[in-house]
Amino acid sequence: MIDRIPSIDIVRFSTSGTEAIQTALRGARVFTGRNLIMKMDGSYHGSGDIAEYDSFVSPVRKGLSPHIDKEVVIGYFNDERTFQIIDQYKDQLAAVIVEGVMGAAGIIPPENGFLNQLQEKCRQYGIVFILDEVISFRLANAGAQEIYGLEPDITTLGKVVGGGMAVGAFGGRADIMSVFNPSKPNAVHHSGTFAGTPIAAAAGIAMLKKYQGETIIHLNEKGNQFAEDLKDLIYEYNLPLTVTHIGSLLNLHAIDTPIKTVDDVRRGNQTVLQAIQLAMLNEGVFFPKRGMMSLSTAITTDEFEFVLAMFDRVFKKYSMFIE
Repeated sequence: MIDRIPSIDIVRFSTSGTEAIQTALRGARVFTGRNLIMKMDGSYHGSGDIAEYDSFVSPVRKGLSPHIDKEVVIGYFNDERTFQIIDQYKDQLAAVIVEGVMGAAGIIPPENGFLNQLQEKCRQYGIVFILDEVISFRLANAGAQEIYGLEPDITTLGKVVGGGMAVGAFGGRADIMSVFNPSKPNAVHHSGTFAGTPIAAAAGIAMLKKYQGETIIHLNEKGNQFAEDLKDLIYEYNLPLTVTHIGSLLNLHAIDTPIKTVDDVRRGNQTVLQAIQLAMLNEGVFFPKRGMMSLSTAITTDEFEFVLAMFDRVFKKYSMFIE
């Protein structure tokens, strides 16, 4: 992992992406001596309190700490307002955490150099820039940071780096990661009985050796082609649907306007999207009701054609309902 990701000097392991992110945020607080964390509205960073909090979440209703709104400030992906908010809280922010590509929110790639500007703003104020690559790492040898020319202070990882086993990881600059060094006084505590288990490590090594270079390029090409074929079907049936995608990640949205932000996603017709999801399930194809699809190297050409044929059948059968 250190060889593949130039921004990582030291890496530590956990049992999940959630745990990796929680620990990375704790380390950023100790390193900076500040307390406030910024996350993007609608981003998913696991199930910790900080990660779960956004503009649509009630701490009481969701069981989060009633004081969580004093620990988190909300930014907005692909939105200039974010930089103004950072200027406002610059002396309080320990870290800004952001996804390389917004995943669960609807596969929204960064636009107009948003992540690069965000990184520079963090550098300006000594804020730890944390890039969550749990989902986006699959897109290149070094993930989204390779695609967009980023050098985050800390990178958080999971899923792909474990080859299907339970694993999480975070790593970054040596000076920041040194706060976890147990040989130092007042080190940040980080341990876990199953963190970096031999089975997960062996699976992860095998995965990283196989999933690189031409394999990633080929899967991304298949993903882009699949997304374009799906768009062609939407156009053929004149449906109010949109596909967002990058490489092997794509998302179907029940809205016919461009998707740039999570607010665009929220304007979609979730009833229609869930109806399509159920109809596809009845045809033998599963994807989550939010419309997200992550393609695998194991999917064959025949299987791609089958899925597209089922979309064709569903779009044709339900076109009157969808309109």
